[in-house]
Amino acid sequence: MQRAPWASSTCRHLEAVRQRLKMAPERQHALPELARLACMSASSLRQKFRETYGCSLSQYQRECRMQRARQALLQGMSVQQVAHRVGYAHACNFATAYRRHFGLSPQAVRARPQRAD
Repeated sequence: MQRAPWASSTCRHLEAVRQRLKMAPERQHALPELARLACMSASSLRQKFRETYGCSLSQYQRECRMQRARQALLQGMSVQQVAHRVGYAHACNFATAYRRHFGLSPQAVRARPQRAD
């Protein structure tokens, strides 16, 4: 099947947005800013991002935040430090989001003994 001529540039632009979210998940990314990066309207970006990656922009950003938070907790950072590092103003809001995402509290993750991989 032959791709439309615009498909590869669209993929590159969507990938640039995905990388921006991944590299700085703690930032508040404005939708118009991301749309400009993607060279498309905000509504097109939302639709094409979901079609391409299977989740919304905010879901992807949340996943990146939570993965970064998990790594920081496993490295021994405090819950307060991790909360601020991943963009939460309050550790209690971070702890609630983390528990919803992973099913256990950040404190429980910090308390677990580390496995040698």
